[in-house]
Amino acid sequence: MYSFIAGLALLAVAILSRATIRDTFHPSFIFPAIWGGGLCLIAFTPLLGFYAVESDALLIFILGGAIFSAVSISISLFAKSFVHEGFFYRALNFNDLFFLFAFMHLLVLPVAYSDLSALGSNFEQISYTARAMSVAGESVFGRLTANYLLLGLVIIPLFTIALAKRRIGWLKYLIIAFPWCALILVGSGRAGLIQMLLGLVFIYRVVHQKLPVKIMACLGLLFLIILFLGAIATNKIDVSSDESVGEVMSIMLTHIAGYALQGPVLFSLYFDGTARVFENWNPFISVCHLLSMVQLCTPLPMHSEFNLYGDGLEGNVYSLYFSIFPGFGVLGVVFFIALYSAASTYAYLKAKQGHIFYMVISAYLYSAIVLSLFSDTFLPSLWFFMKVFVIVVFVLLFFSKKPIL
Repeated sequence: MYSFIAGLALLAVAILSRATIRDTFHPSFIFPAIWGGGLCLIAFTPLLGFYAVESDALLIFILGGAIFSAVSISISLFAKSFVHEGFFYRALNFNDLFFLFAFMHLLVLPVAYSDLSALGSNFEQISYTARAMSVAGESVFGRLTANYLLLGLVIIPLFTIALAKRRIGWLKYLIIAFPWCALILVGSGRAGLIQMLLGLVFIYRVVHQKLPVKIMACLGLLFLIILFLGAIATNKIDVSSDESVGEVMSIMLTHIAGYALQGPVLFSLYFDGTARVFENWNPFISVCHLLSMVQLCTPLPMHSEFNLYGDGLEGNVYSLYFSIFPGFGVLGVVFFIALYSAASTYAYLKAKQGHIFYMVISAYLYSAIVLSLFSDTFLPSLWFFMKVFVIVVFVLLFFSKKPIL
């Protein structure tokens, strides 16, 4: 009941934002809407065996949602108009980009296949081994494939811009995007692929100004397929058992609910001291990775210990707040949530003006908002964002239609 009331409070914040900004993709609306909707759903998850959330942590969730929305609205209302011209607003030659990366697929994909073949003799073995390596913090692919995967995380969003502007067709888009998506699914897991797909939805919406029903329906089906296949690959469900279709669907519903909603439940248990877990999440993990290059810091593994979030249900994600609260307390929550809101809103406003770099960055910040129920990919992604900047600059230098003066 308390989680439902907290959810309604955050939905009220989202409605106020919508009435003020009149933009359903604006960060000030998305963050409280996601958390409000999530907490309302959590109120019903005890029917699936989840523990009820009746913790004072709900006050932290309400505070965070209100601060995020207030800062975002303030920046949007008082920000000066951005100048939308210059290096990052150049048009790209997507035909040349297509032929380059279609050719690179032919060179790299056999290497990726060789990397995967070394993990097992069949799909189930490969999936299980890849998942175990990912959880342990080990690289699933060799250096060439791993770097190529990173490149795809930037190039696919750029091709999504072209698709939304109708500069390329769906066939060319899928030829480029599908192989990379398959590698991301195996190398980074479902969370990595879903994060990128959410970002692509954002880019398409910002550029095209609307989301066709067919695209939304296909993406919704794709999300379900990814979750279903991932559940099979990680042995969450067994389709070869004697269970009926109805029982398999019930197990799948519980799995999806757990995948999406366990974060606030587990953080609440941690907040109350019921769940004991090593406090290894940190907003400055990217800074530590940078310092580790000169042996000044040793990054902690980002995968946390498992705890029960329901009867016989184990999980190890603790929401955005587990990255902030343990080390910085309530004041830290206020500071970092305000910082994340300001960065997300600034990037969003620049993206709407057509700034290519901020289109890619804003897409990932948008997905970070949506996935904040169980992860923190804002400041911890700083090192990734720096790599994005380098790749975007490289692409603009060599594939810009307008010559560099």
